[in-house]
Amino acid sequence: MEILDFFKVLTLIITFYYLFDISHVTRNKSRGAWDETYIGLLNL
Repeated sequence: MEILDFFKVLTLIITFYYLFDISHVTRNKSRGAWDETYIGLLNL
C-alpha cells in the first residue's frame, strides 16, 4: 500500500509540475520533455 501511495504522490507532483511550468514543457516537447522534468524534480 505504501508503494502505491508513493506513486500517487509522484504522479500528482509530475502533474502539478507540468501545469505550473507548461511553457517549459511546450518548448521542449520535441526533445525529451519527460527526461527534463525528471531531472528538474531531482534538483528540487
